[in-house]
Amino acid sequence: MPLGFSAYLAFPRLRSAAVRLLLAVAFGLTLSASVEMLQLYIPSRRSSIIDVGDNTVGTLLGVIVAMLLESTVRRKLGQAGYRKLDRPALFLLTVFLSSLTFPFFPVMWLPVFKYKIAQMLHPPSFHLVVFLTAMASWYAVAWMLRTVSVPRRLVWISFTVIPAQILILERIPTFSEALGAVVGLSLATRYASRPVAPWLFLATIAVRGLMPLHFGPSHALSFVPFGAFLDMRWETGTQLLLEKSWYYGAAIWLLRAGSLTLSSATATVVVTLAAIEICQMYIPGRTPEITDPILALLLGLTFRALRP
Repeated sequence: MPLGFSAYLAFPRLRSAAVRLLLAVAFGLTLSASVEMLQLYIPSRRSSIIDVGDNTVGTLLGVIVAMLLESTVRRKLGQAGYRKLDRPALFLLTVFLSSLTFPFFPVMWLPVFKYKIAQMLHPPSFHLVVFLTAMASWYAVAWMLRTVSVPRRLVWISFTVIPAQILILERIPTFSEALGAVVGLSLATRYASRPVAPWLFLATIAVRGLMPLHFGPSHALSFVPFGAFLDMRWETGTQLLLEKSWYYGAAIWLLRAGSLTLSSATATVVVTLAAIEICQMYIPGRTPEITDPILALLLGLTFRALRP
């Protein structure tokens, strides 16, 4: 579905919606069929025409969602407003929502649902880093929602995604995260677009990367991009990639919305992340690598491509 959604919106210069739909679905079909054919040469995998059908249907559903969203936005903003829409903000809001709802699979077993309820009813524990990151993230979310013309009264509706996590497999909303979201949204309604906010968000990223501040003997810096992701379970790797894409992309967006150019904002985040990785060489339990600076650079290039 994300592939079909993105592919349809990637052809905005084509006037015919039918052509854009066919191109997006054909792209999903071709990609899926190619992957299934390559699996013929992987002993541990089995090719399946059912997978091709499922992926193609998913692509079509994503296209339908994109068509509905595009028509709604055009109707509310008009053609001129649609062309000036902050596409990087929409991209980041999608990444943030995905990071909170991954793996997108509903709870369908009553014992799991009961277990989640029991976990939520336990005395709440407070985690400072989780609270700070949630507060900074939801402050940025409120800012971005206002940028894409979401009315102020509807910004608070976005908070419902946190309690809704109880309906998603392997996701349990935490007290620290919910409290941080409430504080972040409250601050955004009163102090939106403050010049200091981007730098505080960047400082929050530094806190996440350097905590706990227990230094020890140095260990090597990995120069294999995304090497750690390849060693993880795909579910864990995808979740972590979504979260990092949100934090680093939001930092670039906030700096750009403040006073910096896109190039300067991207360079600032890249240098900050590189400095964090160097510091992690002396923090036990951390895996310093060049992935994070490269990811920030790729996000900056993506924002440049998304500009109207």
